[in-house]
Amino acid sequence: MSGVEATLQMPERTPMDPSKEAAASKLWAVYVSEAEKYDKSLVESWKSDMEGMLIFAGLFSASLTAFLIESYKTLVPDSGDSTVQILTQISQQLAAAANGSTFEPPAPIHFTPSTSSFICNALWFLSLGLSLTCALIATLVEQWARDFLHKADMRSSPFIRARIFSYLYYGLKRFKMHTVVDIIPLLLHTSLFLFLAGLVAFLLPINISIATVAAVLSAVMVAAYTLLTMLPVWFLNCPYRTPLSTAFWGISQTFASIWLRTPFQDSESQADPSSKSTMVEAMSQRATEKSAGRFLRDYRALEWTVKSLADDTEFEPFVEGLPDVLWGPVYRRYGYEDYIHKLMRNPDLRLQHRIESLLRSCDSGLLSLEATKRRRITCYKALWAIAGVQPRPGFSDDQSLDFTLLCDFLLLHKPGLEVLHYSVSALAHLRWSTFRSMKSYLATLVEYLVQCKAEAEAGHTPNLKRVAAYLRSSSLDLFPASSRLRNYLSKITAASPPLSLIILELIQAIEEFGITTPYQILFQYFEDSAQLQSEPYRWDSTLNVISIPNPADYSAFGNMLEAGLGRVVNRCHFSDSSEVVTNFNDIVVDTFCRYWRPDEPVPIPHGIITYLNNRNAVVLNQLLCTERIGLLLWSSFPITLSHGPSSPQAPHSILLDEVKTALWSLARITPTLPTSVIRYSPAIYEPVLAAVEAFSNTSPVIFSLNCMLKSRLVDSLLCGSDSSSRGRVPPLRHPSLPTATAIVVPPEFLEAQVVDSPESGFLEEPVDPFHRVLQCRIIEAKIGLVAEFLDGIRPDFIPYRAGETLRYLCDNIPTPRSEIHETHQTRFASGIRRVFESGKPDNMNLLDTIIKSEIFEPYFDAGLYQVAPDVPVNSHSGYAWLQDLSACSRIQEMLEKYSKALISPDAPSVPARIQAILAGLELLQTTVDTVGVK
Repeated sequence: MSGVEATLQMPERTPMDPSKEAAASKLWAVYVSEAEKYDKSLVESWKSDMEGMLIFAGLFSASLTAFLIESYKTLVPDSGDSTVQILTQISQQLAAAANGSTFEPPAPIHFTPSTSSFICNALWFLSLGLSLTCALIATLVEQWARDFLHKADMRSSPFIRARIFSYLYYGLKRFKMHTVVDIIPLLLHTSLFLFLAGLVAFLLPINISIATVAAVLSAVMVAAYTLLTMLPVWFLNCPYRTPLSTAFWGISQTFASIWLRTPFQDSESQADPSSKSTMVEAMSQRATEKSAGRFLRDYRALEWTVKSLADDTEFEPFVEGLPDVLWGPVYRRYGYEDYIHKLMRNPDLRLQHRIESLLRSCDSGLLSLEATKRRRITCYKALWAIAGVQPRPGFSDDQSLDFTLLCDFLLLHKPGLEVLHYSVSALAHLRWSTFRSMKSYLATLVEYLVQCKAEAEAGHTPNLKRVAAYLRSSSLDLFPASSRLRNYLSKITAASPPLSLIILELIQAIEEFGITTPYQILFQYFEDSAQLQSEPYRWDSTLNVISIPNPADYSAFGNMLEAGLGRVVNRCHFSDSSEVVTNFNDIVVDTFCRYWRPDEPVPIPHGIITYLNNRNAVVLNQLLCTERIGLLLWSSFPITLSHGPSSPQAPHSILLDEVKTALWSLARITPTLPTSVIRYSPAIYEPVLAAVEAFSNTSPVIFSLNCMLKSRLVDSLLCGSDSSSRGRVPPLRHPSLPTATAIVVPPEFLEAQVVDSPESGFLEEPVDPFHRVLQCRIIEAKIGLVAEFLDGIRPDFIPYRAGETLRYLCDNIPTPRSEIHETHQTRFASGIRRVFESGKPDNMNLLDTIIKSEIFEPYFDAGLYQVAPDVPVNSHSGYAWLQDLSACSRIQEMLEKYSKALISPDAPSVPARIQAILAGLELLQTTVDTVGVK
């Protein structure tokens, strides 16, 4: 038993589980379906062959029998010859009697058939026997074929039928049924050649000339048969074969395995005897292996297919299959790229024109609405796929296709909303391919213009007709950047001096056209996509195709970007309640904004300002502040506050208000406490804060901005040293930190710089004493900023979006675990009390924000231990940073009143957090009194 058979042996004592067999019915049904098609096709081909064999064998046997009726007589004595011999003897006897002489009768002659007669009859009788044997076996094969199909179809259960199919098929292979079927025509062919050989032997004693003709005819047939036998051995795609071809092919493979090469081989590839077991398998491998011959065959097949598709109904399925051939679910498929490009460039096929005609047929009114929609989508997807196949790196742009006519048609015939998702992406690819096809010609045109310029400088008049003809071409009409090129048409036609200067300007205009047009195509795609409610067809793949690998200077396309971005943002409908990027408009704007990369700070485009004002912090953090654009925004806000945004569409005062609120939106994005968030050095925030402080602090927006920017600036002091922070004021001497402090700072720390660290931000355990002191100073400064913000809230003055601003300030404060100067304590307590006494509902929300922050976390932690009086006070996790008795009392009083105000029928008890904070204040304050610390 072979290793495979041993591996596949059924384990002993494995019970048959009917439920498992039934569960596998669908699996076996697939096998039955495929096996039934194969077996029926095989058996039907056998039956058809046998019917032909029976007809031929019958006709041949009848003809051969007629010849045998005449030829077998030459094997026995002829009665006529015997009669002539007897009469001759009688005549001789009578003559002797008349003469009186004695007559001696001759001895009887023994009959022996001639050699030619023997050979002829032997060959013909053998031929007849083989022919009848062939007919018998053919009849049996037909019976066996019918019996095979009958046995396979006896049962209805899929898994039983599958096993019967398998059992019977491998029985066919075991008993060499295929060989038996191949022997039948071999017997019949042998019978025919025996007949021809016997015919020559039959005619030889009769007439040499006729026998010679028969021999030549037989030789020709044998030679033709030999050639038909060997041709498939030499060329596997030869349609001719005989039953002996397979045998000779096997012999040739045996010799090839010995001599390591095949003596008769196709010119397309080398044979590999070890990889093929049958002639059919060798043919299949030869047909599918990669070669120049296969490429030519495939292309001819596709070319014939396109030519044979006469009407739109037949042509539509072919067009529908193009996207799957060229593109996978994510990436391009390169196998058929060359075929499609060659088909598109074949002038006899006019494939582009036919796709356009198919698209135009949607407006004929002869199709139903569903069929019209399906055909439009089919055409747009096909055009997207074909135009998206751009030359790979290293290949010339000449391989790109020119779709000028199709672009003109799509621009004039705007599709409905149901197919707009497809047309937007298709048009972007068509424009991009058309531009790529123009690039090589533009480069050649520039070279020609350089020569013309040299001729003009030499005093000659260059021939500019070729240039003028191209400037009139319709391809340029697709791109707005071509308008500048059109302006030179009249100048070069008039050929007015100085012509060399005009040619130089035209060269510069062509080079600028080559730089700006890709951005125009890309930005137009963004604008077209912004009007959709969801992604256009294959959004990511389209962006990969029309991406610009080597970005130009921002000055080359900055105006185009700012204008396009403004139009996109104006078309968008934003919802500030969205907590994730679910709106496709956000994706479009985010992708658009990534191309805003000026080399130096410039006024921020009005479109970005509008976007910042209409999205919430979560979405803006995901879209804008994860890459270089965040740094660009912070660096550009000072000049934007001074000069207003670019592309103004409203009075300067209104735009300036939008800039302030946009800066507030940017400042509130994700607190910088998590180390995973991008952090900037103080050099980024200082100019922004200085620009904001130049405005009057009486403005609600400016007041909120001041507090938030100071908070960010204080946080940035923890950043490591970099090129922008070297040589600046040491962190502990930075003016943003409070001058009066309760923290004792060692003198050696005052001039120290922050060193690079793998971790930036607030640490549970600072890596060194300097960081510990710096963190304490920063926490103190941030609590002071909260106190400053609360101190600014008055009945007649409410800061801009006070709740969110205070939440940002509080969320950025870690748990205080060090001294806080009494100035901040007093100011903090007064601010909380003033907010509470105002009685406004919005101010109550501000109090709730402060109570839930980590500012009161030490007292909350301490209050939780009231239930465990045996725990020593010094083991509490709380720290009494409110050491000013007056400030602490005012806060306690305010919290008690606030807790009573919260009691209602729906909430009859004081919130647990306020109870714990009050308990912690009482406990830690007692500790402060005990140790004698003010």
